[in-house]
Amino acid sequence: MASADDRAVIDRVAAWCDLTLTESMRSRIDTFDEWLRTEALAAGGLGPREASRVIPRHIADSLTFAQPMAPRPFQTLVDLGSGVGLPGIPLAIVFPDVEVVLVDRGGRRTDLADRAIRVVGLDNVEVRQADVRRPIGQSDVVTMRAVLPPAEAIAVVRRWLSPGGTGIVAVSREADSPDPSSFGPETALIAVPADVLDSPGWLLTIRAREHH
Repeated sequence: MASADDRAVIDRVAAWCDLTLTESMRSRIDTFDEWLRTEALAAGGLGPREASRVIPRHIADSLTFAQPMAPRPFQTLVDLGSGVGLPGIPLAIVFPDVEVVLVDRGGRRTDLADRAIRVVGLDNVEVRQADVRRPIGQSDVVTMRAVLPPAEAIAVVRRWLSPGGTGIVAVSREADSPDPSSFGPETALIAVPADVLDSPGWLLTIRAREHH
């Protein structure tokens, strides 16, 4: 069961992202939290020290990716290097009408992600075992969290984006802003305030040009 502090973190992130969380969404978040702290942790899907901070460090952090998505309608989301479903499963919970694909090259991780989908009860998610550097399709939104160095992550995400799509990459959990000039054109930094999560952070959005 999530603590009062954990629920407060989720509420702060939801408010920052302008998300309305239904009771069904909150119940699924609680179920995913419990699964991560027990089955996923025991199977090595999370580090042994992560049990006490699953919600602020992993689930709430994943939900921050919704901030640049909320104003724009989209139908598909691909999460690259998803591991046990982060950030893809929390995003699938709060965007139940979006088709979400979790991509990871590790068979053990994709097996765990499949298990998580069943436990949480999601019917808008599928898992693909594939190398993120070799696109197997394109998507309206592409996310990547803590998988590759930023420059490489940007290049990989661009290859998966549909024309006009949005990529979102976690680039830092430091207070100081990264150098925006190092990320190339059609990108923008978003600061995640320290009072939203347990520490400040930075997301990078990548816009794919429309085809004319």
